[in-house]
Amino acid sequence: MTSALVDERFKDIVASIGRRAPDIPGSTASILAALLGLAMGKMAIAVSDDGGNRFSDARRRLDELSEQLTVSADRDRRHFRRYLDVLSEEPSDHEAADDSGLHEAQAQATEEPLAAAHLIVKGLELFRDVAGSIDRKVASDLHSGASVLSAAFCGAMMAAEINLRHQVAMRRRTFGERADLYRRRGAALEQLEKVAADLDFRY
Repeated sequence: MTSALVDERFKDIVASIGRRAPDIPGSTASILAALLGLAMGKMAIAVSDDGGNRFSDARRRLDELSEQLTVSADRDRRHFRRYLDVLSEEPSDHEAADDSGLHEAQAQATEEPLAAAHLIVKGLELFRDVAGSIDRKVASDLHSGASVLSAAFCGAMMAAEINLRHQVAMRRRTFGERADLYRRRGAALEQLEKVAADLDFRY
C-alpha cells in the first residue's frame, strides 16, 4: 500500500522529527518505530519458516498490523496538523464551552495514539506467541523488535496521556481501556523475557 508518510525518505523523516517545530509529532514517530519493530520480527519469522507454512498465520497477521499502523501513522500526523491549526485560531482558554473545534481536534489527536497502542500490543502478543519457535540464529531480531515495539507503545501512550490532561470526560471513559493495554503489554513482555533469558538475552 502507498503512504505519503512512509514513502518519504528516511533521512527526511528523521530531520522532520528533530525540528524545534516538528512536522511529525512524537506519537507518529512512535508509530513509525513500531513499523520497524514489526519488520524485525517479520524477518525472524520468515527465516524460521524456511520456505514452509508453519508461520503462515503469523506472517499474515504481521502484514495486517503493518498495513493498519501505516494508515495510523498518516492519520496521526494529519490529526496533529489539524490540532496545531485549531490551536492557532482558538482563544487560549481551552476550557471555554464554545471551543467545539478545539475539543474535536484534541479528541482526534488522542484517539489515534490509543488506537495505535492497541495495534502495537497485538504485535507484542504475536511475538510472544511465536518466540519459542524462532530459529536461535535470528531470535535476537525478534526480541530486539519486541523491545522496539515496547518503546513505541510507551511513546504512543504518553502522547495520549498528555492530550487527556485537557479532556476530563475522555480520561475517565478510557481509564479501563488504558489500564488493560498496560496490563497486556506487561504480560506479553513477561513471557518474552522468559524466552529471552534462555538465550542469555536481556530486555
